[in-house]
Amino acid sequence: PDAKLAATDLARARRWDYVLSSSAVASEAIHAAYPAHFRVLEIGQPANDILHRASDLDARRARRGLDADLDDLVVFHVASERTSWSPLVEGLTRFHQRTGRQCVVATTTPAQIDAVGPGVRVVAVDEDPDSRDPMIASDLMVTDASPLMFDYANLARPIITYLPDPQAAPRRETYVDIRRDHPGLLVESETDLVELLARGGWDDPSITPLIARFRDRFATFEDGTAADRLIELVFYDAIAKAS
Repeated sequence: PDAKLAATDLARARRWDYVLSSSAVASEAIHAAYPAHFRVLEIGQPANDILHRASDLDARRARRGLDADLDDLVVFHVASERTSWSPLVEGLTRFHQRTGRQCVVATTTPAQIDAVGPGVRVVAVDEDPDSRDPMIASDLMVTDASPLMFDYANLARPIITYLPDPQAAPRRETYVDIRRDHPGLLVESETDLVELLARGGWDDPSITPLIARFRDRFATFEDGTAADRLIELVFYDAIAKAS
């Protein structure tokens, strides 16, 4: 099955003219994964432009879509593995009990959260990888190294990476050693995740440089103008060649 999938992916790649890249790391991974003749445009992803341009008004609108108030804590949760996420709810429940803030978990995998606690509400959000509203609405991301964390890095907001099995790699290959290159908050046990969330440990100025380093490495070419540059490089170039 893996060989068939690889062959299908390669056949698809041979039909591509262009592939968009967010960083030199991504460009290298693209060439390694797809040995085909296409041009890599190092301009970022147009879907991420909104993450650079989002205003307070956009954030309020996105929160209304989750029925979340401005002072609620909104957590964007994306999981690739079949990990137990009960520590997420337990930690947020304790955070609510300590601070009084309501917590909203905007998740693409609601089935992985089998119970909620007082002050914690779970909202299923669109699994469309181009949907950015849940990211814009959120205060932080909690993930088991989903590739969407590289997009979320454009917001320069805290990312908690939860990998409870130190010996296991994320099932979805990212070509990155997340345990080495994580954006500041790596958690490898249920107890540590609960305690981090309960005390609001993501709100720590010491992790700001680590978030910036992660963003600079993996979102190097992202600046909110990818769509404009794509039009200029591809469509205007095609028109010029045709005229």
